[in-house]
Amino acid sequence: YFWFYVKNMGVPALLLIPALFNTTKRNLAVVGPVAALMLVAETFSLQPNVYANNKLIYPASILAIGVIAHYMVTVYEKLKGIKGRQILAAGVIVACVLSGALSMGREYVADEYEMFSSSQIQAAQWVDENTEKDAVILTNDRYNNAITGLTGRSVVCGGGWFFSTHGLPDYDLLQQDVKKMYSDPENSSALFKKHSVDYIFIGSDERNSYEVNEIGIKKIASLVYDKDEIQIYKIG
Repeated sequence: YFWFYVKNMGVPALLLIPALFNTTKRNLAVVGPVAALMLVAETFSLQPNVYANNKLIYPASILAIGVIAHYMVTVYEKLKGIKGRQILAAGVIVACVLSGALSMGREYVADEYEMFSSSQIQAAQWVDENTEKDAVILTNDRYNNAITGLTGRSVVCGGGWFFSTHGLPDYDLLQQDVKKMYSDPENSSALFKKHSVDYIFIGSDERNSYEVNEIGIKKIASLVYDKDEIQIYKIG
């Protein structure tokens, strides 16, 4: 556990213990919830996706870092009059933030970490401006879906993690319905009605995930958006 937190928190993890022994009662009261959160996160698996326990570790880390920062300021004040104090402080700050800055920089320049393409963003903007707020859109079931992530519109089937990790049993049936509507739209009128589908979204993710019968879709819906590799059809 110690090495895990040193690797993930860096210098702040090393400063946590001395910070707790050299802080105010008010700070101890603030950081008290950290102990409770960490105890829960390190003892119980809250759902099948164990990685989700990080949802407790993150806020606990934020609270702990506040106390650590207060301790660092206290140490800096006690070093008053010592030559090179500013250089030492600068070095500690760099050590605290460098790994995080490098990680953010890596994700900024790494194409494989792109969440939404420019074409998806433009299509989502069109959806936001031209469809009803309560519209239901047939799209892929990826968790980083552009429709759910950028427009707030409802979709027929969301990411599997949101269902299976919470024990909801009908996710597989929803997946089958989505596949059916994309592959055999002309014989899926009952499914379109069942799920109150208003629009059909077709992009690279849909084409990669399903056998999209675009000829059939054109027979039951009208093309209302066509740009780059994305087409949106309106039913009815």
